[in-house]
Amino acid sequence: TSFIRTHDWSIAKSVDPDEPLYLTIDGAGDQDVTWTVDVTYEGYEDSEFKVFGTITIENTGTLAAVITDIDDFLNGAEVDLDSVLPYTLEPGDTLEIDYEVDLDAADDGTNEVTVTTERTSYFADADVTFGEPDEEINKTVEVVDTNSVFGKQTLGTLTAESDSFPDTKTISFDLFGAEECGELLLTNKAELFALDGDGVAFALAFAEAEVDIKIFVQCLVYETAFAMGVGARTFEPDFNNWGWTNLVSPGTTESMPMYAGAGQNDIEKGTWVGNASVSYYDGYVTVDIQLFDGYYLEEEHVYAGTTEFPQVRRGRGTTSTVAPGQYTNDGPFEGDVWVIVHGVVGMPDPNFGN
Repeated sequence: TSFIRTHDWSIAKSVDPDEPLYLTIDGAGDQDVTWTVDVTYEGYEDSEFKVFGTITIENTGTLAAVITDIDDFLNGAEVDLDSVLPYTLEPGDTLEIDYEVDLDAADDGTNEVTVTTERTSYFADADVTFGEPDEEINKTVEVVDTNSVFGKQTLGTLTAESDSFPDTKTISFDLFGAEECGELLLTNKAELFALDGDGVAFALAFAEAEVDIKIFVQCLVYETAFAMGVGARTFEPDFNNWGWTNLVSPGTTESMPMYAGAGQNDIEKGTWVGNASVSYYDGYVTVDIQLFDGYYLEEEHVYAGTTEFPQVRRGRGTTSTVAPGQYTNDGPFEGDVWVIVHGVVGMPDPNFGN
């Protein structure tokens, strides 16, 4: 006997929480998310039942036997045999006839055969007993989970049994960064792969489940920032731009607050984003800008010179400018100098969130 057993499975995927996540630059929106894969064994279905074998007829006498009929019945149903009758079986010879029967179910029983010659009839039978399947499909499966951020991992293998696989990951702003800000879709897909006898997964998954999480990542907005030291004076009234130029003396280091978006030189309207450490030693001015956490320095420009503002040639003369692209810091200098520290600062979008 033979038959095929096909195992049935189902797979489901869920996520907690299942609401959109809002990831902020300061990390306040970071959250643990648990994806759960539920694999359910649904039982099996048997098919392609077959009974097959061989009828062996041996002439053990001394005379030739002319076979006129062969009747084979399996559980009372006649079996169609491929034989040419009448057939003369010489003494000592053997005739073998193979047979195969397709059944609708695994019905145990008896196969009975009657061989009729010109002289008499002969009878034999054999028990029909269905045992274990000859082939099992999808008996052992491998559970594979693929996350569009964390990659692919194998959660486990199952053999005709159900199980649940929870997997918790921390979703944080740092996974994406400001470069990937905006609305994102994090996809997680679980798949079942059938394993062969050597434990190797088949190339194609036969079942899968997918779940998505919508993620909003805070973007940066960029603002102009200037340092305002103790000896600062505004660009006004010389220029319509806001900002400060700072008088610095030799042999000193001063920490100057950096303000972004302080239109009309009103620091109450701006944001204190960090400090610029301005040092003036041995005739040279050096500046180190340190921003607070959550702020990012996109550009920086430093002017140091004996005039309040950078000078650019215009015609045969020179004129003052505060355009950052015209800043110079050549040195060495003697005596007091004027210093302008400019930056383009990325700031968390204040309008972000739900």
